[in-house]
Amino acid sequence: MQALGARGYVRVGDRTTMQEVRGDGSYLSPRERAPHFGRWDRASIDSLRVAWPDGREETHAGVAVDREVEYRHTPNSMPDPTR
Repeated sequence: MQALGARGYVRVGDRTTMQEVRGDGSYLSPRERAPHFGRWDRASIDSLRVAWPDGREETHAGVAVDREVEYRHTPNSMPDPTR
């Protein structure tokens, strides 16, 4: 997730963790923009919900752990009529 203000919610069992893409930091200590949710002792997480800054959301189930995933969002795109 690279969109400033986007939030990612990872759910594993009854625990949910949230990370927000932020642009703060300073000249000598820039912040990594890609959220890192830590390590899990499982092969996959239950769900990853992405809340985009324009209010749209998407949920992905069974995302494998120990890897980097990338989701792209086109602002102002037409909503999916099946949702």
